[in-house]
Amino acid sequence: MQNPQVIVKNLNFGQDAKGKVFAGIDKLTQAVSSTLGASGKCVILEDFMGRPMITKDGVTVASSVNLQDPVENIGATLIKEASRKTVSEAGDGTTTATVLAHALLQHAKDSKGKDSLRNVKKDIQKCCDDTVKYLEKITVPVEGDMIDQVASISSNNDKELGSIIGQAFKQVGKNGVVLMDNDSKSEETTVNVVTGSQINQGYANPNFVTNVAKQDVTLDNPFVLLVSSPITTVRKIQIVLEYAIEKNRPLLIIGPVSYTHLTLPTNREV
Repeated sequence: MQNPQVIVKNLNFGQDAKGKVFAGIDKLTQAVSSTLGASGKCVILEDFMGRPMITKDGVTVASSVNLQDPVENIGATLIKEASRKTVSEAGDGTTTATVLAHALLQHAKDSKGKDSLRNVKKDIQKCCDDTVKYLEKITVPVEGDMIDQVASISSNNDKELGSIIGQAFKQVGKNGVVLMDNDSKSEETTVNVVTGSQINQGYANPNFVTNVAKQDVTLDNPFVLLVSSPITTVRKIQIVLEYAIEKNRPLLIIGPVSYTHLTLPTNREV
């Protein structure tokens, strides 16, 4: 009797496996590539509730594709990873990354082993380096009214919406973050600028709350400690804590903190 907890694998080999993998690659690329560029076409998708959704965002289209054949779905997943990594690193260009990944894989398939994998990798890296140098050479800084123009193109040539988006980017600057909020009580599209920095993580323990009514932490002129390694013991930051106590200023720690394992000094007030 087969153990129900064991995952059964469907094994495929040779040309049959390769054909199915590339069939999945072709299907996903065909769905995503239609959205390429400012004049790209929209794609109608079905959401998890069965309702139609219209979009021209490449990564959204890629994420919604799940093929019935498991081997074909592996090929589609390869392209999905290319688009997801692109949107994570650059925030845009997912459709372009999908088309390029498909072209590279198609070239590898058509070569049929004529070129060694090492030479293919070397050629790809050389083309990448040459492309980056060329792009750096022809780069034009986006400033002033050009921000509105780029925003309008990204908004399907909607100048009104592009002007609003451009206004947001002008106000926050090149290092600012612009987010879209669908939860609005009016039909108007507005810009709300919030000063400061936002971190996608709150306080580690409710005992840090300074305003019980609002359940938030407010620190007046604090020291800020940025750490990359976990703080598992107070000894690691003892010098910093003592300095903050000496200056009578609060300390904001940004990093991985194992609060349950910290034992604060009993003769100090933090």
